[in-house]
Amino acid sequence: VVQTDGQLKTGRDLAIAALMGAEQFGFGTTVLVTLGCVMMRKCHLN
Repeated sequence: VVQTDGQLKTGRDLAIAALMGAEQFGFGTTVLVTLGCVMMRKCHLN
């Protein structure tokens, strides 16, 4: 299984990763920012 993660920000990035053989994709930062995260790295202090 080939996994890819990091810097997947657009559909083009995802398509390129798939064409290069990736079978699993990880989306972290992009999803957090979409949900309203401002990346202050203080979420664990609640």
